[in-house]
Amino acid sequence: MRWGGPDRQLSYAVRPRTVARHYGDLLLILAALNAVPMTVALIVDGWVSGLWYAISVAILGAAGGVLHRLSPGRGLQTNEALAVAAAAFVTAALVISVPLMHAGLAFMDALFESISGVTTTGLTTTATMAGKPAGFLFTRAWLQWYGGFGIVVLSVALVLQPGGAARRLAAGEGTAADLAVDTRAHARRVLVVYLVLTGAAIATLLLVGLRSLAAVTYSLSAVSTGGFAIDDASLAGVNGWTVRGLVLLFSLLGAVSFSMYYQWFRGRPRRAPWRDVNVLGLVIITILAAIALTLCLRFEGSAGWGEAIRQGLSLGVSGQTTTGFSTMDVSRLPPAAKAVQILSMFIGGDVGSTAGGIKIFRFLVALRILQHLLARSSVTAHTVLPRRLAGQDLPDSVAVDALLLIGLFIATIFLSWTLFLVYGYQPLDALYDVVSATCTVGLSTGVTGPSLPALLKGVLCVDMMLGRLEVVAVLVLFYPRTWLGKRVSAS
Repeated sequence: MRWGGPDRQLSYAVRPRTVARHYGDLLLILAALNAVPMTVALIVDGWVSGLWYAISVAILGAAGGVLHRLSPGRGLQTNEALAVAAAAFVTAALVISVPLMHAGLAFMDALFESISGVTTTGLTTTATMAGKPAGFLFTRAWLQWYGGFGIVVLSVALVLQPGGAARRLAAGEGTAADLAVDTRAHARRVLVVYLVLTGAAIATLLLVGLRSLAAVTYSLSAVSTGGFAIDDASLAGVNGWTVRGLVLLFSLLGAVSFSMYYQWFRGRPRRAPWRDVNVLGLVIITILAAIALTLCLRFEGSAGWGEAIRQGLSLGVSGQTTTGFSTMDVSRLPPAAKAVQILSMFIGGDVGSTAGGIKIFRFLVALRILQHLLARSSVTAHTVLPRRLAGQDLPDSVAVDALLLIGLFIATIFLSWTLFLVYGYQPLDALYDVVSATCTVGLSTGVTGPSLPALLKGVLCVDMMLGRLEVVAVLVLFYPRTWLGKRVSAS
């Protein structure tokens, strides 16, 4: 394939000063966000712990302040937005890993923990949470919370507006909206919804008797569909199915598009929630997964009907929303139950939510394309069959984008899984953990842990980052035309 061609005339390389300016703005935001765990660490863990956070905040603030002085240029191209987003997620993970080392973690484990946090995954290689400082436990949940917010803003700006600013190059179209301004507008709307859901979760968990640290951390992890817990037993360490059910309820709410919440709150929904194809799809697939898991636990496991239903429902919600809370030892799941969860985690939640996976919308697109192909086999050659989804035309571009992204997820999972097989890990358990990492879930069969070789820890770190940024943003960084070629005037 040649990098040249007619389409080269329509493509523009990123402008370094523009990327640096917007990257600097995000560094300033990260500095402000990391000031929160710094304050918590100073209050509950003492000045020595807080000092490491203060150093990271100072570095972020100083670097961001320097870059903020650059001229942003005109507009923001899609490749520039993706490059900035990828760089921001990597930076957030690297900077916070040093303060996490103060809790007794080796650098690789601290980096794994921070990447798992900022990508809202919830996998951990830390041996135990017992004895860990309160500031450390809060920081993990806080990372997930602001990482989840960041990916919601990115997905809303770049995915939910086909034909909008994020789907066009900002240059060369005088009427095109500014992607940076467009993203800020969405960020403000999403933040309102995010704060309301988080506040409601914290208040609810406090009312049902959870202590402050548990109520805050579980709320931050649930709304962000992150799954970090302050107990080694995850959600099983929380007494009572009522409390567990409430945590899982907010996890389910976090897996629904935040853009839709805003429309509902403003009283201007395009359709009722129960008629929205993504919400309906999320609910139906979650119920089907819960039923399948219940049957597996009842007939392949040793659980009675009551326990099988409770565990099936909780694991079904946790896996489908990609939250990753567990209410039982996942390594004890029957093989069929693990297979069900692998598929459930791979599909994930709604586009524009904090959930991971390929997303419900893309899964429905793939099903619709398959149905369309089957329908064509029974009609004459000249028959025109419309391809529609939820009453709307399904353009070729949308279908191709969805199938390509699904293919990229599968390729990432297969390559990573192969490395685990080379190391001799049990195939099904290894696949489960690789899918969990790539789809930013956090459930583990025990493969992911302190004894995992450093190379495989690195593989899962890459998987988590690729999955959170949906592969494309990372590939943009290595695409030649991102950096080489003609550029739009920065003025």
